[in-house]
Amino acid sequence: MTSYQYTLPDDAEAPEFATKKDFALARIRELIRRGDYLPGARLRQAAVASDLGLSLTPVREALGELQTQGLVESVQHRGYRVVDPDPGRLAELYAARRVVESAAARAAARRLGGRRLDRLAELLEAMTAAEAAGDRGAMAAADEAFHHTLYAAGGNRYLLDSIAALWDAFPRHALWSIAGRPRVSLREHAAILDAARAGKPKKLARAIAAHLDDALAALLADKGMDQGDRS
Repeated sequence: MTSYQYTLPDDAEAPEFATKKDFALARIRELIRRGDYLPGARLRQAAVASDLGLSLTPVREALGELQTQGLVESVQHRGYRVVDPDPGRLAELYAARRVVESAAARAAARRLGGRRLDRLAELLEAMTAAEAAGDRGAMAAADEAFHHTLYAAGGNRYLLDSIAALWDAFPRHALWSIAGRPRVSLREHAAILDAARAGKPKKLARAIAAHLDDALAALLADKGMDQGDRS
């Protein structure tokens, strides 16, 4: 594993987190989501603790909680490993995302003022520049900010919490490693921005749903399956 040098004194709490366990939980989840800890990768507690600059106890507690959330799994006598979602689980996850994120888009459609639309355009430009540079990390960050900016405009905290939980359930970085997917995603985000500018709830929800359907199809195809063949 790579050393990330997140240093923390033994007797100090992580900044902006109530406990060291909360810090470890957030950082491990982030490293999984952005692809530093890949699906199927073994997570040795000592190595993770070294990455984060923490002792074993908060890391062990965080990994246990991530197991209950389905992001890692315990391997007998080998610690933990990052879950590699099977096609059936991917289909269920994206079905839930389709419902929740389409609802968030409908709620946001008529509340997207000029400043938010300008921000969406800036983020799409950032995604485009990152794709041209081959910077998957920057593209993923801009993509996440794009969707958060859009959904936050709706002002429904329960939808936002549900979306965050669904995002945390799957390392979405996997999409960016699929050949051709980043460029397709740019076209889909352009369609979402066009729908947002139109201010029509149904149109925006359809654009989001189409984006998620295409993402699922790409993930399943990458696993050698299609949407009619799920285990």
